[in-house]
Amino acid sequence: MPDTPDDRIAMPTPRSEASDNVAVEVNQGIAPPSRKRSLARQVELLTTTLTALTAVAALILSLISTVQLNHRPQISLTIPSVLRIAQARLPQGDTRVEVNIQPTFAVYEKTDLTGVITSLRLNMIPPSPLNSPPPHFVWEDIIEYDYDITTGGTKGKIISDPGPIIVTQDKPQSPMLRFIANQALLQSGRWRATLTAERAGQPPLVSEFCVDVSDHMMSAVAPQGTPNTLGAFILRNDQSSPSAQTPNCYHP
Repeated sequence: MPDTPDDRIAMPTPRSEASDNVAVEVNQGIAPPSRKRSLARQVELLTTTLTALTAVAALILSLISTVQLNHRPQISLTIPSVLRIAQARLPQGDTRVEVNIQPTFAVYEKTDLTGVITSLRLNMIPPSPLNSPPPHFVWEDIIEYDYDITTGGTKGKIISDPGPIIVTQDKPQSPMLRFIANQALLQSGRWRATLTAERAGQPPLVSEFCVDVSDHMMSAVAPQGTPNTLGAFILRNDQSSPSAQTPNCYHP
């Protein structure tokens, strides 16, 4: 009995093996549109991140350079154990007080930057400032002492005029400073002194100390009007004495 249309089973249309292979190759060689869009977004995100990191690195380098240009190393000022002081009576009758002191300027932090001491001042207040005005000290020059082995004495010689002192981490400086006060006289008692070092672009360094002038020292000064230059007295701040109770006080 012939099949009716409802009784026929639909048979799949046969496909050749070649068409199946083409379909597989197409599916394997072409990425879906959604995958392409995801890959593009990842590349764009990576590019944006790298650009941002480059900008941040450039900003950090710029800030470091600015800080280094405006930064100055921290310099320390240390006064020595010895101070030399003298009073000279010149042939024309004028008097002069001279102080030689050799401070040390050092940079203790590890840095390649340079510090500059632009100028130095010495102030000394006499024991009786109401009876006599404080002497006006001027930084005269930088000197150096030569030791005479035959006499056992020392002699100073000028090695430099006053000027900027360059201080670096690997090169501390210890100049022998000579300060002179014209038309000044020593007097026995305790003098209060301040050494001030001005710095470029930084607050000054200040060291306070005292100087004890004894009656014995004053007795060695030549009579008024007699031409004579008194050899410098060597005072110390590291030996036992009543003055030792006061920090940084120099005494005979």
